[in-house]
Amino acid sequence: LGRTLAVRAVDHRHALQMNHTKQAPIGTLLREWRAMRRMTQMDLALEAGVSTRHLSCIETGKSQASREMVFALADGSGIAPPHD
Repeated sequence: LGRTLAVRAVDHRHALQMNHTKQAPIGTLLREWRAMRRMTQMDLALEAGVSTRHLSCIETGKSQASREMVFALADGSGIAPPHD
């Protein structure tokens, strides 16, 4: 795949450290982060104000998330998105 993904715990919080030649799809990263946080799709969907079906489609790459949706999902899952 040409990329490595290392997951480690830091100060009781989880962090993703990525060394990619290509950037992983947002859905893949979201699913991995959600799993580390032990959140179900239902948990995250409720926090972000989105349907579980739409969240599933984003995670599998069947749908693309808008910028606003990425921020809502990041906020709902506790990910601090980078600032512009």
